[in-house]
Amino acid sequence: IDMDCDGAKNSWVVDLDGTALGGSGGTALNPGEYFSPQSFFGVRYAANGPNAHLGWWTPNVPVTMRVNTSGLPVDVSTVWTPKGYGHSRDGCVWEPLWEGWRCTDAAWRGNLAIESQDADFELRRISPVAVAAEDGYVQLLNGHQDHGWCFSYTCLKRIMVFNVPLKTQSVYTIHFSGTEPLKYTLGFFDLPPGHKVLLKIYYITKSVRRQVMVNGQLWEDVNFHQGKRKKQLVRDGQWAANDGNGGYTDQQLALDCACKIGNQCRQVEWGSGSADCRTPSNGHGANRWNRRTSLFEIVLESRPASERITVEAIPVVQASMGVPATSVDEFYEQKDTFISSLASLLGIPFDRIFIVDVVPGNARRSLAELGGAEEHPLLLTDGGDSEAAGRRLLASGIDVVFEVTPGAKVELDVEDYLVDESAGTIPVVVKRTTNLYSNVTAEWEVTTCDGCAGVAGTHFVAATGSVFFEQGVDTQTVQVTVLSVAGYTATDVSFSFKLTNVTDNAELGDKTVALLALRNVHPPAPSAPTFTAASPTEVTIAFQAQSTWANPPLATDATATSGWDVECR
Repeated sequence: IDMDCDGAKNSWVVDLDGTALGGSGGTALNPGEYFSPQSFFGVRYAANGPNAHLGWWTPNVPVTMRVNTSGLPVDVSTVWTPKGYGHSRDGCVWEPLWEGWRCTDAAWRGNLAIESQDADFELRRISPVAVAAEDGYVQLLNGHQDHGWCFSYTCLKRIMVFNVPLKTQSVYTIHFSGTEPLKYTLGFFDLPPGHKVLLKIYYITKSVRRQVMVNGQLWEDVNFHQGKRKKQLVRDGQWAANDGNGGYTDQQLALDCACKIGNQCRQVEWGSGSADCRTPSNGHGANRWNRRTSLFEIVLESRPASERITVEAIPVVQASMGVPATSVDEFYEQKDTFISSLASLLGIPFDRIFIVDVVPGNARRSLAELGGAEEHPLLLTDGGDSEAAGRRLLASGIDVVFEVTPGAKVELDVEDYLVDESAGTIPVVVKRTTNLYSNVTAEWEVTTCDGCAGVAGTHFVAATGSVFFEQGVDTQTVQVTVLSVAGYTATDVSFSFKLTNVTDNAELGDKTVALLALRNVHPPAPSAPTFTAASPTEVTIAFQAQSTWANPPLATDATATSGWDVECR
């Protein structure tokens, strides 16, 4: 086998009162550093390998941990695992009888759960996943065992779900093997509220934006506002400066500070409208993207499983354009014109283009590409003053870095609904995906459909309308009114709900039509009565109610009370 399954290596027992561990209690940890003899993970490279001269080279951790940004190999045992593999266990004592660690430190440990939500979550392997603690330990996660059984052998499918105990109030760096999932969930469980960890997740893919959903709401990067970088908004006069010099210093994440600006922990009176930290630096779901390190940082607080966080990447096109003979200040005076012209050229809405950065640099590269002013005397126009010429050249152009985001996609959540006709309404769910940073409107209609028996005004109320998605909202519900018809119908009656149009900054997805079906709640008529007795003054007859329906109501209490006229001849 390539690596042990995770269950036995990532379980732990918390002693709350000292009954099991003595003293005030603590945690008993399974040995996460253990690798079975058949497993080759955690083993250094074989002596006969192509990198045998690198005796410290370990090929079994994710490749992004084995090289630096220049692509050169690094010493994994020095950079990542100076204290070895396994869980963070400083201060813990090995117990041979248990074959585990006794940790009587004050730190709590909770269950971090990572679950891929990609369509190929059973087929594309992203393990081993490395969880590196700041104190020098790395835990490798392989994922859950394959429990499928296909034609007398395992299905060789494994869901990409990972669980690992983490010490609270700690920082961890996570690396996936291969490309990270486009969509995944994060949760931190089995602890009282208030316990937190800070995760730093390495992204191989740089040209994406991450959308973080917390309890159904979009949680923006702490340095963004309505999809735009606060640094750019300060330049536009649409956001308050925070550095004392009219500029913007990036907000950082921290477990011990609610408002960290740069290296400063600032005291902020929450609710006062301060622009310093609209989102607390240590709040559940607070996140930021560090372009320099390619690390996505996010704070997790212990919450119920129903409140796990969803992270979804949307692809963007990031480009750089040189603008000659323009200063940074001059560019911002005509920025809207630049974006409008670019949007017109690309044939996309204005609000899908975002300025990432504007720096003097185009001219600097031009000078460097020419080999320097000394080698090109034609550039010297100040009596041979190369320094003055260089200053003028550097001021003559800028680099504009911008992103083009995809349009939103609007579609139905499901395409088939079945309710009892007595329900009154059918809640049809409309979802917006891909891009949540703009306002989107989608139009709909309720109508008949080919081959359907539903009749407007008899079975449903025909209607048209629209749903509006504010920025950050991904779900809206339309209540479709249905009518109840007296009398038994053996088959379900159907009609349709259609998405017909969306605004320019969005497109319709694949699921645009839903079939709405109504189940009859009126029981079928009983069979003809039978004669049982007679006298000169009365006749006795008996009825046998229908014991079964072809399509009984969905709800047990939905059957309508019905009556029938009986004619005696």
